[in-house]
Amino acid sequence: MLATNATVTATEALALGLTNRVAPAEQFDGAWRAWAALFAAGPRDAIALMKQNVRQAMVEPLATALPDESLRMAMSARTADHKEAVRAWIAKREPDFRRPRPDA
Repeated sequence: MLATNATVTATEALALGLTNRVAPAEQFDGAWRAWAALFAAGPRDAIALMKQNVRQAMVEPLATALPDESLRMAMSARTADHKEAVRAWIAKREPDFRRPRPDA
């Protein structure tokens, strides 16, 4: 696609795995906001650490990246987000990752 400068439709991009989802133009504003809300309501610390893992994996060999990923997993387990996720799991409820949480 890069070499031929081919145009790819949204449906083709989705089928090729180049995008995560497609929404009709008239639904786009609501669709992206709903998708972004999932991330905004999620465990920000864990998401940030996952992004660091992906960035490092793109430029460093596995032998270097894997120990750092393991360290980040351990760091994630000590966050307020993780504590909230465990509390929510025990209580059989959805976690609430909003901040600040006085009991974290």
